[in-house]
Amino acid sequence: MVNTAETEGGSPSVIDSRIVAGKGSHTRSRQDGFSMEQIVIGDDVFTRDGGAPWEHGRVDPAKRSAGANQANEMPKLAQPIYELAARPETLAVVDAIEIDGVRCFGVRGGSMVAYFTPGDAGYLRRWTNRTASSRITVDITELDKPIELKPPLD
Repeated sequence: MVNTAETEGGSPSVIDSRIVAGKGSHTRSRQDGFSMEQIVIGDDVFTRDGGAPWEHGRVDPAKRSAGANQANEMPKLAQPIYELAARPETLAVVDAIEIDGVRCFGVRGGSMVAYFTPGDAGYLRRWTNRTASSRITVDITELDKPIELKPPLD
């Protein structure tokens, strides 16, 4: 999942999270020239700021990883879309776009646009919310792209 937030005149803030169910996550964050990377594998957490060396730490197994927290937050992030879908008369169809090689249909409701895969499942792939001062885009992409979670080497 890639979450991009921009404010009028500001640089974008990007969070790119790759989550492997039951194994861990790899997250990269970038904002205003600052970057951070975190790899969680079980109880091990590897972090670094920018190009600095990796630091190793441990987490309490009873606590969820950052990646798990992000996955659990998805329904809350999508709540405005669920509310719009409950009132289909307020939605307008927008031009389809291609995401990961799949042509996705889109609907607009107020300042929000959401794109879904075709078919009965209609998976949410992107939503955007644009106001006069900000633009937020959340992409749910590369769903089947495998990632390798392993401790980083410096």
